[in-house]
Amino acid sequence: MARSFGCPAIRLDSHGDLLATLDEVVPTLASRTEPLLLDIAVMPDAEFRP
Repeated sequence: MARSFGCPAIRLDSHGDLLATLDEVVPTLASRTEPLLLDIAVMPDAEFRP
């Protein structure tokens, strides 16, 4: 959906993908001129109790 509005988006399915993307993106945050959506897949926690 973000892409349809012209917002770059990256889908991340693994911890390794997340680390690699953060290593690439974090140093550029100060100079970014557009938003970036990181769509991060996480596994549900069956034991979670708020």
